[in-house]
Amino acid sequence: MKFIKLKDIAEVRTGLTTLRKKAEKFSEDIEKYNQLNLKCLDSEGCFYAENTDVFESQEKLDDKYFTKKDDIIVRLREPVSAALIKENEERLLIPSYFAVIRLKNKEQYKPEYITAVINSSIGKRYFSKYINMSGISILKSTFLKDLEVLNMNLRNQEIFIKILELKKREMFLIEELKKEKENIYKYIENRILNGEHNEN
Repeated sequence: MKFIKLKDIAEVRTGLTTLRKKAEKFSEDIEKYNQLNLKCLDSEGCFYAENTDVFESQEKLDDKYFTKKDDIIVRLREPVSAALIKENEERLLIPSYFAVIRLKNKEQYKPEYITAVINSSIGKRYFSKYINMSGISILKSTFLKDLEVLNMNLRNQEIFIKILELKKREMFLIEELKKEKENIYKYIENRILNGEHNEN
């Protein structure tokens, strides 16, 4: 197996510089769009479409700046993370502090695999290195394009994705168990400090 650069298997572009398209305060001709913001994507790659803002544009915007199913959206500000767009998350405006990755051949590379690579510890170290090098808190799309991805066959990609899904479920269950234990010990602590425990 060899490594391949992201730019060789996908189209990678930054979002729209919205300031140039923003409508004036009392404009009559306004196009309204739901726009991504930093609260839409957390450090673990969890996507929250309900956190979008409304953007008022002075003109109709090009379709290339809107999310489509199977797009990979990358947050370019630290912490860098990625999320895969589902069918019910289409037509969201992508601003310039996000990048969008569109795979050239989905029969050869699964978008879930590329998303997982970006969100992996290896991906995080790679992005952190170049952000620190540039001295600014935003990742240049050039470094994203140059990210090297292990050229796995589809079967191995699917196995890798399933392992990560299992990890995610287990981490969720561990976190839920932790919360439950904290509540139990908090209850016991409060009973003792309120003098409700039985000394016998």
